[in-house]
Amino acid sequence: MQNDPRHRHAGLLERLAAYSISHRDQSPLDHRRAANRALRDAIAGHLGEVGLRLEQAIRACVARGALSEVAALERLRALAERIAQRVRHAGPGSRALAHPKSPDGAPDPIHALDLDLYHRVEVLLRRFDAPDNDHDFLPAIMAELTSMERRLDDRAFLIAAAKPKPVPLDDL
Repeated sequence: MQNDPRHRHAGLLERLAAYSISHRDQSPLDHRRAANRALRDAIAGHLGEVGLRLEQAIRACVARGALSEVAALERLRALAERIAQRVRHAGPGSRALAHPKSPDGAPDPIHALDLDLYHRVEVLLRRFDAPDNDHDFLPAIMAELTSMERRLDDRAFLIAAAKPKPVPLDDL
């Protein structure tokens, strides 16, 4: 299914539905991991769109001779691509974080971080279509991308903290 070109550009809900239909005999953990993978794929896809929008902005600056902003836009495009790569290669977490709900009813922390990243990248994409009345487009994009990168760091630290520590051979 992942190699099928029809599913590559499907929306998040369509991809989640396709995963759930094609994986009925899997365990709830497998379903949740597949859904989280689809969410991370959607985040990476949206970040790819951010990169394309930044590339269009670079071309527009070159066309009108505003070369002073090109270097900053290229740095932003590289940052968006780096974050997209990190999201694509992000692991599903560990079994210690795999419970669908904690006792207090909150979703697992990895899924909550992934949802936050998804909402942030949606806000970032809308920023490209909004008028820039305050002339803070580049700083706002940089701040949002930096914030997303910090959330990915939080995610990685959370996964690393949940992994069981190896027992030294001397203690056996």
